[in-house]
Amino acid sequence: MDEWLLKVCIVGSNTDLNHRFGNLTADSRYSKNYLPTSGFDIPIKRLKVDNEIVKLIIVILAGEEFFRISRKGKYRGASGCLILFDKGEKDTFIAIPDWYKEFTDICGSSVPIAMVCIETDKEEITIEEGQRLAEQLNIGYYETTIKDKQKVSQILDDFTTKMLRWFIKSRE
Repeated sequence: MDEWLLKVCIVGSNTDLNHRFGNLTADSRYSKNYLPTSGFDIPIKRLKVDNEIVKLIIVILAGEEFFRISRKGKYRGASGCLILFDKGEKDTFIAIPDWYKEFTDICGSSVPIAMVCIETDKEEITIEEGQRLAEQLNIGYYETTIKDKQKVSQILDDFTTKMLRWFIKSRE
C-alpha cells in the first residue's frame, strides 16, 4: 500500500467559514469561538482512499483582499481546490469566478476544483444557481451545513478520491 501526499486549498470570501470548514475536516472539532489566524492555517489529515493511504495537507486560506499576494504562493503544488460560499451571503457566491481564476492562474484548470455550498437559515442563492455556476465553470458541486461533521467528512473523502485519481493519471 502506497502513501500519497496531496494538498487541497480551501478558499472563499468568508474567512471564518473557510477556517471552520477546514478545521472541521482536519480534526473533527467545530468551535463557535474560533479565532482567526494570520491569513492561513495548514492542518493535516490521513485518509484511506482506493486502498491507498493519503496524507492530506489542508491549506485554509483567508478571503480578505489583504491576503491576495500571500495566497498565491500557497496555491503552488495544490492537487485540488474547494471554493466555499455561504448560501445566505450573495457576495460570497458572486466572488466564486474570481476565486476560480485566482486558483487556476497558478495551478491550471485540469486540477480538481469544486464549489461547496454552506447552507444557512437565510437563502440568497438557490441550489439551482449554485449548480448552474458549477456547470459553467466545469467544476464539482457539494452542499452541507458547517455543523454536519459527517457530511463535511464525506465531501472531503469524495474530493480526495478525485484528487488522488487525477494525481495518478497526471503522472502517467
